[in-house]
Amino acid sequence: RRYQQDKRSNSLECTLVKQGELIPIKSKDIRPGDVLKICKNDKIPADVVLLSTSMDEGACFVETSELDGETNLKRKAALTLSAGWTQVEQISHIVGKITTEMPNERLSRLDGRIKLHYEGPEYNYETLREESSTGPAASSRTNEKAISTKYDSGMTRGTSDNSLKSLATSGKSIIPRSSIPRSKQPQQPQDEVAPVTMTNVALRGSWLKNTEWVYGVVLYAGVDTKMMRNLKNTGLKFSTMETRLNRMIVAIFIFNAFLLISSMCFAYVGTHSTYLRAPLAWYTTQTGAEFGTSPTDARIFVGQLMNFYVVYTFVIPISVFISVELCRVVQALWMIWDEEMRSYNDGPLSQAEQEELALEQEDDPIGAPLKRIRASRTASEATTPIALAKNAKPPTKKIWKRGPLRLLRKKKKAPKNWTRMHVRNSNLNEDLGAVEYIFSDKTGTLTRNVMKLSKWHIGGRTFHDLQQPGSLGQRMRDPSISDEEYDLLMAFCRNIAVCHAVLPCEDSRTGELLYEAQSPDESALLEALRDNGVVLKAKTKDSVTVEIFGIVTETYTVLKVLEFTSDRKCMSVIIDTPQGIQLFCKGADNVILARADNIENDPLMVRQLNSTVHRFSIAGLRTLMLAWRPLSPEEYRIFDEKYTKAECHIGDGEDGSDDREELIRVACESIEGRLRLLGCTAIEDRLQDQVPETIEYLMDADIKIWLLTGDKQETAINIGISSRLISPAMKILVLNVKVERDCRLVLEYFVEKIKERERDEERFWQDYESSGKVGIELPERDRYALVVNGESLAFVLGNEILEDMFLRVGTNCHSVICCRVTPLQKALVVKLVRKKLHKVTLAIGDGANDISMIQAAHVGVGIEGMEGAQAARSSDFSFKQFKNLKRLLTIHGRYSYLRMSKIIFFSFYKSICLITVQFWFGFMNGWSGGALYDENFLTLWNMVFTALLPITTACFEKDVEEESIEQYPKLYKAVKDGLYWNTLTMAGWGIASFWHSGALFGGIYGSLQHGVVNGASETIDIPMVSFFAGSLVLITVTLKMLLMISHYTMPIFLALGISMVGYMVVFIGLEVVGMLEPGVFAAMHSMPLYYLGLLVIPVACLLPDYTIAYVMRQYFPSDAQIIQEDQRLAKMKQRQLAIAAASGSPQGDDGTNGGLGGGKGKKRDDLEDQEAMVDSRSTAARQAPQDSSAPDYEEEEEEEEEEEEEEEEEEEDENEMVGVVVQGPASHEDEKASIGRQ
Repeated sequence: RRYQQDKRSNSLECTLVKQGELIPIKSKDIRPGDVLKICKNDKIPADVVLLSTSMDEGACFVETSELDGETNLKRKAALTLSAGWTQVEQISHIVGKITTEMPNERLSRLDGRIKLHYEGPEYNYETLREESSTGPAASSRTNEKAISTKYDSGMTRGTSDNSLKSLATSGKSIIPRSSIPRSKQPQQPQDEVAPVTMTNVALRGSWLKNTEWVYGVVLYAGVDTKMMRNLKNTGLKFSTMETRLNRMIVAIFIFNAFLLISSMCFAYVGTHSTYLRAPLAWYTTQTGAEFGTSPTDARIFVGQLMNFYVVYTFVIPISVFISVELCRVVQALWMIWDEEMRSYNDGPLSQAEQEELALEQEDDPIGAPLKRIRASRTASEATTPIALAKNAKPPTKKIWKRGPLRLLRKKKKAPKNWTRMHVRNSNLNEDLGAVEYIFSDKTGTLTRNVMKLSKWHIGGRTFHDLQQPGSLGQRMRDPSISDEEYDLLMAFCRNIAVCHAVLPCEDSRTGELLYEAQSPDESALLEALRDNGVVLKAKTKDSVTVEIFGIVTETYTVLKVLEFTSDRKCMSVIIDTPQGIQLFCKGADNVILARADNIENDPLMVRQLNSTVHRFSIAGLRTLMLAWRPLSPEEYRIFDEKYTKAECHIGDGEDGSDDREELIRVACESIEGRLRLLGCTAIEDRLQDQVPETIEYLMDADIKIWLLTGDKQETAINIGISSRLISPAMKILVLNVKVERDCRLVLEYFVEKIKERERDEERFWQDYESSGKVGIELPERDRYALVVNGESLAFVLGNEILEDMFLRVGTNCHSVICCRVTPLQKALVVKLVRKKLHKVTLAIGDGANDISMIQAAHVGVGIEGMEGAQAARSSDFSFKQFKNLKRLLTIHGRYSYLRMSKIIFFSFYKSICLITVQFWFGFMNGWSGGALYDENFLTLWNMVFTALLPITTACFEKDVEEESIEQYPKLYKAVKDGLYWNTLTMAGWGIASFWHSGALFGGIYGSLQHGVVNGASETIDIPMVSFFAGSLVLITVTLKMLLMISHYTMPIFLALGISMVGYMVVFIGLEVVGMLEPGVFAAMHSMPLYYLGLLVIPVACLLPDYTIAYVMRQYFPSDAQIIQEDQRLAKMKQRQLAIAAASGSPQGDDGTNGGLGGGKGKKRDDLEDQEAMVDSRSTAARQAPQDSSAPDYEEEEEEEEEEEEEEEEEEEDENEMVGVVVQGPASHEDEKASIGRQ
């Protein structure tokens, strides 16, 4: 599959510009310096600097879904120096040099500069344009000079022979292409210099859209492209259980060495000890010399050592790794096929996804169910296809019906347009069942990331846009409005209309004006502004057109765009208006207020605006503050020179850093001062479905949840309250300081508060135990929540003392919220908890700023949201909604942890039991090194005889049903705390293996002491003993496995039957082909003692195991065993009711115990109350619709659903259990009281 992808990528057809002609080449032949022509809907084969495009402004649009997962179009611009040259002949005579940074993985930044000049004859522009319509003309001269690429290290990357000389446009770099006259040849400049940024570069892996063609020079090719640099290995993740498995393998190697050393010691003593040496027969009295042999002790030692080594090697369960991997694959399939983990997909397939889908269907149809299969949909080329008819039927095949495991489980047909979850790293399946800490982003993870403007605040007046849509526009149309207020409102609207990175486009089918934006905040602002009568109509690289109330159309010249960065936290645009040059700025409130002019702004208005922003934040709204300032031509000229110099700067690397970004930041801050405040906006981002319920459930399961967000403190706290991360009754500890000394003092105070709370909690539990009450909890007023801002967190991270104090406080708080944090701080917090607390961590996010956090955690979960798929592609598991995290952890994670624990313990148990019998056999054969088992039996032991049953168990085992886990969050806590993997359990399996091996050998030895004979009156020989021993060991370990299974299913019984029948068939077959001594199988099955041994010896071995299991379950049950009893009683009562209904007799309480022994009477009494109540949550979950956002399906789908419902009803009628729900406590408090009584 990887080969097919590489072959397709390397064979991509490209068009090379060479000596005035267009020549097709393969993508594998592209070199830096080549000039390519890329046409509409083509995939860009390398990182290219755009020279010119088919659009008048030198702009083009690309889709970067393969790079960052975003399906919205991004605007790119050709170099202004060459934007006017659109013909092959002109492009062929450009000569230049590009100096840029070394290849790296940064997708959002590039530092470089280009020098261009023209070497060629004079051309009439109109003539060339006519030639281009009929075909390219051959160049009249050949010039081997070309555009070369040079990295900033001073080393020339190379000059391609295929690249041609080119022409640079005349004029200064600020002159737009549209201003170049079409009727005459521009002047020929010499060595024009311009900066090269990401705006001028189209990256490999993106697709050219809505642009007929572009010319570009290759900057990076092959493995040097940014896409390939981002494909580097980020490091493998291994689960904590796999780490334990590796330690167990080391321990088993030590045990193997112990067996070898012990056996050699016994062999040496037996050989050299006169007391232990048996008398020799008369025919062995000759000396070795008489027979011509004289073996030495060394030869004997080596021979015996190799004999023991070959036999004891089978104690190492190498097959456990294969079994574990197979089980992980099946567990991943359960996750992918889980209908509860799916989400409705209302977006289109990107170009990259369509290509991936075609590859999957062509090359790997069987594996297709593991991939995301969505319908391909076509839309207008005028805009990103974000709209889809609700009842559209996607042309996709129901391929999830195929596959080798389709018969193992009946699955409902997945509705079309639904997306299943993705499992990218099945190695971490079991870690999902042991998560202690969850680190979550807020926007797009807890919230929908679907922005709606809620309120405007301008000049002391607040407009409620959600409650009164269009209220701002109505005020501006009000005849009574003063000129001063109108100018203020108009400046506010102008700021929103020009200060953004949004692309307005019109859907060619509907004519609707759409806004394509990377930030949903910006599109929400412009849509709200449009609803108020101020419409952004068009935007080019150099101008913005705004229509006001459908009457006036204003066009502003864009002089400079100062883009938003996470460091600056603001964005500015400088435009030329009839009133002069003006700068409009928007950004975070703390950044804008810090740059506000103290003289021009009214202090009262500033305080009121700050108070309003605070009030909006408390309401959980996302806020932006807007400002502006006028600029004189001289101020702009000085700034333009400074900014252009910073853009063209490339660090020499002598000090180990590149200061270009810092120079740009300084230049921006020099012009973004003395701002005049306009107002603020408040955008609503609602929580996703079931987020509060999910968080509450996870916290009840004793999982710590830390919220890491870049939002304001007030907004973060409000989201914490609305999501139930913080309850109103909790005490909130806020760490918000400006200096490190204060940070230390505040943390010391918090530590004292925690110690005081611990003392109060100790007294509380003492009173609790003395009162004899059950089902009570520590009051929430005695719980704490910690809130830390990014500035204070910077003091903590890196300081060992403060880190320890911070963790002491954070781990003792009910929840932790870190606000105003950077992506790096998110990752550092995760690493801090992972390193110092040694707990299993999980990070979940949806944006590119969450990638470092996701990769730093043990388990990374990505939300496939509005911010693209970068986070999802960097994660181990991904889905679309936060609520799916609950099921992923508590159902799939818990089951995976349980199943993997059992298969690992059983794999070691059966190997130790098998070989330890061989060790005991040494006492019987005088430590001669002879094998007890046949070599074929040892070879097939792990591969055939004991492989299928544990693997099947690890795929289908359950201790409790899914509904019970959803009702009782403490069931997850029990597994996380080591219910199925602890020292006692490990010791129990080890002791069982030694006991069983000893009992088996004792049974075998006892059976052979009286000269056992077979049915032909022949004494039993070694082949018969081997068969007898192998059969006993196989039956014993199989019964042990069956004893540990809680959920028996048909595949388990099928695996059991195949294993047992396969054992006999294999031995008969080996006898037939002559690999075993003939007649052994028939002779053993003719001996009554053989059958008696098969019955008595395994039962004697397992009798202690059964006794211990019974005592532990009866008198010391775990929470899961109590729930199992509840489920069993419910099924028994259902069966009794069904029998009573069939017989027509009323069923009453007859005082019996339902067939239970008297020892379980008390447990049954405690559970009877739970049987009588209906679990409202399970019933609601079964009756609730799947998703309110899902569209209505077509008639064919409705018929399919009706058929499924009829099939389910028929199955229910056959089982005579219609509408019965397993009963549990109605609340967590009842659950705790019930478990406490047990």
